[in-house]
Amino acid sequence: MAEAIALSAALLDLITLTFDTSKKLYDNILSYRNQQKAVKDVLNELEALMVVLNIVRDYTKAGPQDSKLSCLETPVKSCLTICQEMGTMLDQCTIHSRNGQNSIRDWLKQQYRAKTLDEMKQRLDSYKSTLSIAFHAVEM
Repeated sequence: MAEAIALSAALLDLITLTFDTSKKLYDNILSYRNQQKAVKDVLNELEALMVVLNIVRDYTKAGPQDSKLSCLETPVKSCLTICQEMGTMLDQCTIHSRNGQNSIRDWLKQQYRAKTLDEMKQRLDSYKSTLSIAFHAVEM
């Protein structure tokens, strides 16, 4: 029983960290509203991820302390990793931008990395879907 409680507490911490990271990334990308469609698509994916993470977090807080929750750990870690990677890439692509004004260099970096951003968005969508499916399996 103590092992299940420890697992649940660790998973809750991981979910909270992933939610906070995805929220930070969402807010960061939101500040670039005037960017291309790819960025808006990423915002939509992050918003959907935050909804799923919020539901999972609430369930984990109030739900049963049960070993079934362990299946959520891998998809949550994957979401955390991709959010961190996207945040790093965004930081690298905006290093010269100031006060909401993009520098030419940063704009060129963003254009060059647009395909990478799209691939990351697809990975995020895949991980979010996996998390959602795993969560529904836990709920049953």
